[in-house]
Amino acid sequence: MNIPNRLPDYCTLAVSEGSLVGSIQAITIDCNGNVYGGVGMSLGKSATVFTGSIIVGWISTAERPEENELRNFCEGNSNNVSGGFFFGFGRTYSNGMVGVEFGFFAPQLGGSTLDSTSLGSVRSFVYDLLGSVLPQT
Repeated sequence: MNIPNRLPDYCTLAVSEGSLVGSIQAITIDCNGNVYGGVGMSLGKSATVFTGSIIVGWISTAERPEENELRNFCEGNSNNVSGGFFFGFGRTYSNGMVGVEFGFFAPQLGGSTLDSTSLGSVRSFVYDLLGSVLPQT
C-alpha cells in the first residue's frame, strides 16, 4: 500500500450490526471540514453482532486532492474491503478513486457498500456556534 506523505484526507467512524450480513452506518469528515453521512450493507465476519472502526484515509494521489475531488470521493456510492483486530487497514473504491485506510477496528473482516450524502460542514457549524456565543460588535 502506498500512503501519500501528507496528513490524512478524511476520517471515518463506522458502526455495523450483524455478524455475517448486516447494515452499516458511517460519518466521514474530510480535511476541509465537510461532513458526510452514509448507510449501507455489510458482509463479512465479525467476533460480535455490533462492530465498528475509526479510520483515517488518503485518496491515492500524489498531491492533496482538491475539495471537489474529496466531495466526489465521499459522496455517492462506495465499496470497501477492510479488516483488523484492534488495528487494521482497508481500501475504499468510490467514483473511480481509491482510498487507502488505517485505524482502529473491533475484530472484523469483510466488505461493505455505502451510499453517502453531504451533511454540511464542521466549519459552518463552528462559525454559527461562535456567532451565537460571542458578543456581536
